[in-house]
Amino acid sequence: MNARKKVSAAEIRYAFVNNVQLLGFPDTSDKDDPTATNSTNTTKSTKSRRNRIPFGPKMFAEVNQHGFNAIIYFLLIRLNPEHYKQHFDTCWPVYDSNQQRAFRKLVLVELRSFENLSQIPRGLAQSKGGKS
Repeated sequence: MNARKKVSAAEIRYAFVNNVQLLGFPDTSDKDDPTATNSTNTTKSTKSRRNRIPFGPKMFAEVNQHGFNAIIYFLLIRLNPEHYKQHFDTCWPVYDSNQQRAFRKLVLVELRSFENLSQIPRGLAQSKGGKS
């Protein structure tokens, strides 16, 4: 009988970072600090706004809204660049709380549509604390 080995949280975090990089997420690692990188967003305007977005296995150990936004936007753009660039046109890059709210709502709509098409497990598209 084959016993399944339990995968640690650290292994999952490293696999996540590795897989996102394999998909083409920019790796602009600071060689002196392997847990932090320059901004990972693809637009120059966003790079000038934020000096550093932590990117690495520990990037979500604490709240990291900018990192979350960058990863979600990157993954959706990889799926369908034309559609999602147009879809997020009014709220990307995120500069203020109004854009953050709009971005979060659009992401939830997309995740719910993936759930309805059985492309992701049910329950992933939930807003935190009833906010959306």
